[in-house]
Amino acid sequence: MALLELEDVKTHLSIAAEDTSEDLYLSGLIASAEAACQLKTGRWIDPADKPAGSAAADFTASELNALRHAARLLIGSWYLNREEQVSGGTMSLPMGVKYLLGGLADFSDR
Repeated sequence: MALLELEDVKTHLSIAAEDTSEDLYLSGLIASAEAACQLKTGRWIDPADKPAGSAAADFTASELNALRHAARLLIGSWYLNREEQVSGGTMSLPMGVKYLLGGLADFSDR
């Protein structure tokens, strides 16, 4: 199950649907954002990816909406700032991403 579709990301970034010049790059950003959301929450986006015996809860519909928005924010940040963002000497996540993902963490089975 894909968290975001390319068309959704293009809409978020105000890129015309018929503009395919950055589709490959955007697809990579989508995959990276999905992986980052999974790592930050300790939960699997697709229940089929969850290891057998895992106690981590599946995302509810409202949690998936928050996850999608966090992924859009990450992608937007990475798209506009193609180099590392540093704040006070450390790399930082956009504040909205921290807020959206903070309440979704579940590392109970890791």
